[in-house]
Amino acid sequence: MTDGTTGAPVAFHDYLAFGEEIEAGVGGRSSTYYPSGPLAINDDNTLKFTGKERDQETGLDYFGARYFASPQGRWTSPDWSAEPEPVPYAKLGDPQTLNLYAYVRNDPLFLRDLEGHCNVYELFAEMCEGSMEDQANAAAQRSQELSAQKQAQQKAYDPLKTGPEDPTNPGQPLSRNKAVRKQANRALARTNNGKERDGLAEAGFRIDLIDGKIVLGDIVDNIRSSGDPDHLDIAIDLRDTIAILHTHGIRGLPTPSVVRRYPGQPVDVESRVPNFVMTTNRLYVTVPRAGTYIQLEGPKF
Repeated sequence: MTDGTTGAPVAFHDYLAFGEEIEAGVGGRSSTYYPSGPLAINDDNTLKFTGKERDQETGLDYFGARYFASPQGRWTSPDWSAEPEPVPYAKLGDPQTLNLYAYVRNDPLFLRDLEGHCNVYELFAEMCEGSMEDQANAAAQRSQELSAQKQAQQKAYDPLKTGPEDPTNPGQPLSRNKAVRKQANRALARTNNGKERDGLAEAGFRIDLIDGKIVLGDIVDNIRSSGDPDHLDIAIDLRDTIAILHTHGIRGLPTPSVVRRYPGQPVDVESRVPNFVMTTNRLYVTVPRAGTYIQLEGPKF
């Protein structure tokens, strides 16, 4: 890391082969190495091994398709492909590709993963089969294929099947946004997984888009409210708010409400922005101005 004014280096980050961060004092490294550098207490850099985001709570690196655990040098889930295959991206002549949890064929000094799948860099792992020009052409072709897949995914996006789109990640549903998912689980935990207030308590937050970035509001709940246990008010800003999300308790409606229980009581489907309703095992979202809702793939975030 460098100083934003002078450009002078102020902190360094170094890693072992599979991504474990090396601390100051190891191998003669100075105090400017993480986490003992002068900016360590303010170092909020989350882009770690190979430039991927490292989750501060779990220590896992997010590659897009799946998470990587650097202490184990393994993926936390097996590899997968859009088209079902017995062993995705495997080459039967190369045993290393048969291990769906292995990181870049267990050769991180020579290879790098871009997306959590077989990727451009792995095309160079043919151990010099063919000319460098052939390898470069193969890499360019793979890059074009990935771009075409992403464009097709964006074109085929249907909000009536997957809910509102994530404006920061076109072609992907907002419900799969990492920050939104994490905040949603916190909201559900706030109600003791829907058990507070005799199973009717609710909690939620608003989702804003400000300067092209997703900004999440604070979680509000009605656990200590004297009002109806299954009623929750979430204020929105019509300029910035793109959706709201709230939880329903285990004894509440499993779906968004479409019937007014009391005079003047708001109904979920009347929200002016998409309204996510999350239970312990289901996720729904309302369709604004349509008076209805759809069930999203689950069971939950």
